[in-house]
This record gives sequence, structure tokens and C-alpha cells, in this order.
Amino acid sequence: SSSENGTFTLGNGTLTDIAGFAGLDAGSTGTINIDGGTWNANSSMYIGYSGNGTLNMTGGTLALGSFGSLTLGLYSGGSGVANISGGNVTAVALSIGNGGNGTLNISANASVTAERAIIGHNPGVEGVVNVTGGNLTFTDAMNIGYLGNGTVNLSGGTIATKDVITGYFSYLSDGKAIV
Repeated sequence: SSSENGTFTLGNGTLTDIAGFAGLDAGSTGTINIDGGTWNANSSMYIGYSGNGTLNMTGGTLALGSFGSLTLGLYSGGSGVANISGGNVTAVALSIGNGGNGTLNISANASVTAERAIIGHNPGVEGVVNVTGGNLTFTDAMNIGYLGNGTVNLSGGTIATKDVITGYFSYLSDGKAIV
């Protein structure tokens, strides 16, 4: 267990082939701020791996590559929040509330694009997506409440997806889309 805290800010320039972790160890708190520049991770980004993590993005580009996912709340005890108000995010998958709780907030002129999403992956986990502006696009499916509880709130902006699946295992999960 760690009680370490840390913050990383990308304001300009380019990062290449670097995975991102915020809140790696239980008890730790980590923050990643992307205000500009480009982060070509070619890997995944974990916000709230086992600790508490926050991603704040107001501009720039976050490209997670052909195998990369943005995961908020990876393990039990981990909690991840992503506040995306500007810039562009691309990933293969979004996992919002995997083993820990996760929240994705999209606003203003942000653009987030992925092949698929699972919101509320495992039992007892809460996954929440709030879209008040910007664009959230899935080229395949958005699964709300796979084994856990998933909620999507749309009060502004747009969500585009090929398929929406709610409450996949209905005896274990709860999936809600609120427009």
C-alpha cells in the first residue's frame, strides 16, 4: 500500500510509446493533465489502477493505438475519473468501471472515439458516463451494465454507436441510458 501522490502535465510536445498510469498503487492518488500536445501511447492508459486516478484533458491528442484502451477503475479499490473537455481521444476500447468504479465526463468540444465500450464491467462496480457536450463515438457497441451497474447520461453533445446493449447479464447487472 502506498500513500504517494503525483501529477503529470502535458502542455506541448509529443510523448511516444509510453503507457499511462494514474493511481497505480492502493492508497495512492495520481493525476494526468493533458492541455495540449500529443500522447501517442500505442498502449493502454489506466486511471485508477489500484488507487485513485484522475485524467483531466482540455486540449491536445491522446492516441492509445490499435490495442490500447482507456480504463477507469481497473482493480477493486481503484477509482478512476476522466474529465475530457477538449482535444481528441482515440482508443480501441473504453472500460468505465472495470474492477473498481469509473466515471467519464465529456463536455465542451471534446471528441472521444473508440471501437467499443463496457460501462460497469464486473459485479458490484459502478460505471458512469456523462455527456454534456462534445462527441462520443463507437464504431461497434456500447455495453451499459455488463456484469456491474452502468449508467449513461446524455444532456448535450452527441453519442453515436452501432449498437447499445443494456443489462447484459440482467440477473447481476443494471444498465441505464438517460437522455
